[in-house]
Amino acid sequence: MAHRIFLSLLLACSVAGADPIEDFFGLPGPFSVVKDTSTGPGNDFTLYTPAGIGSTSFLHPVITWGNGTFATPALYDGLLEHLASYGFVIIASNALFTGSGSQMIEGVDWVLAENDNPASSLFGAIDTGAVGATGHSQGGGGTINAGNDPRVRCTAPIQPIPGDEQGLQGPMFLLAGGADFIVPASSVESNVYDPSPVTTFYGVLDNGTHFDPLGDGNGYRGYVTAWFNFCLRGNPVAAAAFIGPCTLCNNPDWTVQRKAGQ
Repeated sequence: MAHRIFLSLLLACSVAGADPIEDFFGLPGPFSVVKDTSTGPGNDFTLYTPAGIGSTSFLHPVITWGNGTFATPALYDGLLEHLASYGFVIIASNALFTGSGSQMIEGVDWVLAENDNPASSLFGAIDTGAVGATGHSQGGGGTINAGNDPRVRCTAPIQPIPGDEQGLQGPMFLLAGGADFIVPASSVESNVYDPSPVTTFYGVLDNGTHFDPLGDGNGYRGYVTAWFNFCLRGNPVAAAAFIGPCTLCNNPDWTVQRKAGQ
């Protein structure tokens, strides 16, 4: 009931043009965050976890992250910590080249193995059926490739280079920037959106540059957080950004296209 009342209030507010759903998920989540910059396979991953993980019966979804070219998780620290503050376990490769998606899947393999390891802080704490992938630029292409793995339920490539779109297994929230001159929105549309065979929600932040996703994610943060709360946790408030009246569709700062999977 509380969710329904909150959702009604949000939708009523959205008529005026602003999107309170974006604002809501742009705020920090309820969890404080613990970060380990040298863990995972070869100690070459950064792990962001909600504090106190494993101390309750709550099972945490997993998001695997891919960096842009020559970037590291530290450059996206605010965004990744923000996602973890909503209860997600974030496994981020420290690699400078993540376009293949292979490191992202190695991270997933490791987290799921740690869930079965009694000596791990992640033991029994992971929702193994709720894995997502996101990344920026080259890591956006890696996100698409990681999305070929059937364990990856949904993806959110941000300003991505192309990947193996035909192999995608689950729905995709594809993001681009109208002021991105490195990976222009037109190339994202023709190279990723058009060939995508899965249900795809394509949002262009009209004034978004290629460097806006760095740091705390800026204008991308709220909707990426809402997407994973929707597709990995079934949150009905987050869902309203993408389905039904679709508050993102009515946000004047964004240009949106949607298509159903084949």
